[in-house]
This record gives sequence, structure tokens and C-alpha cells, in this order.
Amino acid sequence: KMCSQENKNKVSLLIDLGTNGEMALGNAKKLLVSATAAGPAFEGRSISPMDGTDLIDITAELLKQGILDETGLMVEPYFEQGYQYKNNTVTQEDIRALQMAKAAICAGIRIMMREYPITPEAIDTVYLAGGFGYYLDTNSAAIIGLIPEELAGKVKAVGNTSLMGAYLYGRNADAREEVLTITELAIPVNLAEQEGFEENYLESLHFPQQDRKENHGFI
Repeated sequence: KMCSQENKNKVSLLIDLGTNGEMALGNAKKLLVSATAAGPAFEGRSISPMDGTDLIDITAELLKQGILDETGLMVEPYFEQGYQYKNNTVTQEDIRALQMAKAAICAGIRIMMREYPITPEAIDTVYLAGGFGYYLDTNSAAIIGLIPEELAGKVKAVGNTSLMGAYLYGRNADAREEVLTITELAIPVNLAEQEGFEENYLESLHFPQQDRKENHGFI
């Protein structure tokens, strides 16, 4: 849809959050594509059954409550014992894993916008692919710095786009033609080779500053 002729004057961003974060930025006239390693933080952790959307929501609240600072450090006694949420424990290790994952995605988005070039304000829609997108609170995503704050109100969950794309490709000749057009149009961006990616990544490890509520019993 983002590469359809009807949207050729609108630039959209597609993000598929998983172990690898695939991204596409553009329209029917110009399309940049890339991917970055995000690790398991968005798909649920091996340590406990808590999924990535819960971890993002809790991290956003910990930031607002002052339990977590901008560097990702939990205050005592939570640094040692973790923070209890329902039947799960959010640990300092969980926070660090999320920091690395969200930094990779955010840095990737910023490098893609720079290379296009385009500002967040000029992006029409952010398509969030996968089941993850249906449950992600975009406000929480902006609070932790997963996506630029300017994009938070533009996010649209679109489900399993890979499965839908395969279904359409197998049943629709027009869809197969569109795939050929997209592959010819797409310009790969190797983030690791881009100037400033490492600096962007390191800056994105920090969480945005929040107004503190200082109420440690919020959950």
C-alpha cells in the first residue's frame, strides 16, 4: 500500500519489530529498505513469559515514576531484586536488553530519515507490522525512545504483513507485478556502513527525560 500509485506523494514508514527490525521508508517514487538486529526483547524473554509490549509499558511507567533513570539504571532496592509486576519480575537485565533493542530501531529510523532525506513531521503514516503492533502502546514507545516522539500519533498496526504478502503473491497476478516493481524500486541501506550510525545508536541507548512522579507504588 505504501508503494501504490495512489499514495505516491505520501511518504510512509514500515517497521516490523522482531528479533530483526526490518524497515522501509518511502513511496512509489523512492523506497529505502533496511534491517537491524534487535534481539529477543520485542518477542518475549527467555527468562519469563512477559511479552515485549508489557515490558515497554512497564519501562515507560518506571521512567515516569523515577524508579528508572535516563541511563537505564534502576534505583535500589529494585536494582538488586527487580520490580514485581503481577507474576513476573522486571530485572535490570531486562531493561538493558530493551535498551539495546530500542536503540537499534530508533537509530535505524533516524539514519533512514537522514538518507531519504525527510523529517518525522513529513512522514504520513508509520505502519507497524506483526502481532506485536496490535498491542503496542505508541505513547509508551515514544516515552522509552523506541520511535521519535513526532511519529507516535501516526502509527497504524497492520498485522502479519509477511503472511498477507505471501497470500496475495500466490493468488493475485497483479500482486506479483507489484512485488517486481518494489524490488526494482527498493534501495538497500546498510546501517552498519552509514556514517553516524554508531553515534546514533549510543545516543539512543539513553531514555528520554521524563517529569518524575516519584511514586514507587504505582503497580
